[in-house]
Amino acid sequence: LALRPFDPAALDERDALASVQAWDAPVFALARQFRAADAVVVAAPYWDLSFPSILKVYLEHVCVTGITFHYVGYETQGLCKAKKAVYISTAGGFVGAHHLGEEYIQTVFQAMFSIPEFHTIRCEGLDLPDADPEALVAEAAL
Repeated sequence: LALRPFDPAALDERDALASVQAWDAPVFALARQFRAADAVVVAAPYWDLSFPSILKVYLEHVCVTGITFHYVGYETQGLCKAKKAVYISTAGGFVGAHHLGEEYIQTVFQAMFSIPEFHTIRCEGLDLPDADPEALVAEAAL
């Protein structure tokens, strides 16, 4: 499966398949896989205050009403099996409170997918002068 952003025609096709609940269609493969996962681990570098765009494309394929979440009134309720998610990120410098990608991932996983347990692992300062990347990775893994 080639992971590509949805264009308008692909979105129309996906919407048509969803309207008849054709959940076995190939376009829903990643959503089905995500829903069935016992746990979720996402690893992505810190990139432009967030994460690489391909991760957003992946999430667009996974966020499917009727597979990974549904609506109860005006609220989303997750349909995923996972009880735990971990988000691992690396950064050349120090991010501090401005890791919008981490916040986004946590919100999607908890508010949309209802994954109750969410943890983050950050490894920062990898590209700074005199940095010891191996030691920093070892420390982050603790």
